[in-house]
Amino acid sequence: MYDKYYKWRELLINFAVQTDKIEPEKYVDEGSWKARQGGNGLEMAQKSVISFEPCATEDSAFNYDLQKPISEELYELFKPFGYINKELGNKRLGEVYILDKTGRVVMILQGRIGTTKLKVTLKKINIAGARSLQVAEKRIQCQITKYQMCMSCRACEGVCKHTAISVKDLPDGTTEYKIDDEKCVRCGECVGHFDAGCYMRKVLGIKRG
Repeated sequence: MYDKYYKWRELLINFAVQTDKIEPEKYVDEGSWKARQGGNGLEMAQKSVISFEPCATEDSAFNYDLQKPISEELYELFKPFGYINKELGNKRLGEVYILDKTGRVVMILQGRIGTTKLKVTLKKINIAGARSLQVAEKRIQCQITKYQMCMSCRACEGVCKHTAISVKDLPDGTTEYKIDDEKCVRCGECVGHFDAGCYMRKVLGIKRG
């Protein structure tokens, strides 16, 4: 499966470059990447990968192939971008609209519960303070990565000045991530905080000694 091997190798090399590894190609080809986090980081690293591609027919739309099936929790993580509305969308297609405080559509999510295919269509670019389509897409990836990887580090919960975020460990070993609609002011601080404060983001970028 050369095509899949090539894409995976390129992904690893790009990751090695971003984390300032010396001789990135050698780092990947010799298998040094497997030893990240003493070996236990590999499974989580796989879960962090978000496969996506721009929609061929819409300039501001992206198709994602998630590692974790879509559930109601995914919508919680999109609340920092606006107000969730499940009535406007096509239920057969799994459409969920995200509105701003004036009722204008900011974003449309399309993906049925239990599936891993998600289409995100942006109607406004400046979500969570983004100033370009590229940055906006990164903001979306931040939230999707949290959805796939959250291990209850509670960094997001701690950074929220409005105590709108609640992260709880459930008896079945999963995590419940909730954002209180009444408390959340859609400042985007919890999204911008991801690169600097999310624990899982850090362990994927730093090798333990």
